[in-house]
Amino acid sequence: MKENIDHLFETLVLSIFIYGVPVHGASNSDLIFIQHFLDKCHKGHFTSQPVSIFNLLEQQDRAINNHMPAWYYNSQRKTNRISFLLEKVSPSSDKTREMQENFCK
Repeated sequence: MKENIDHLFETLVLSIFIYGVPVHGASNSDLIFIQHFLDKCHKGHFTSQPVSIFNLLEQQDRAINNHMPAWYYNSQRKTNRISFLLEKVSPSSDKTREMQENFCK
């Protein structure tokens, strides 16, 4: 039963956030609002594990980054644009940790 609920939550809720947030963009206040929603889902037993929107976005950015072709890396190496773009889209793990700590206060 718990596996079915987790599967439904992942397919119906998380898939929308994983796709929608990077496509439409989100400010820090938007991400905190989404995190509140995810925390309420966990408290309401709609998922068995707590979910962090910050970690989800970082995982997705890293997955996309891993699938970039080698020619793209070679063409962008001089300007280091990939790390610049990822910095703008996804905060570093230090910033993620800081946001989570500030969120929990």
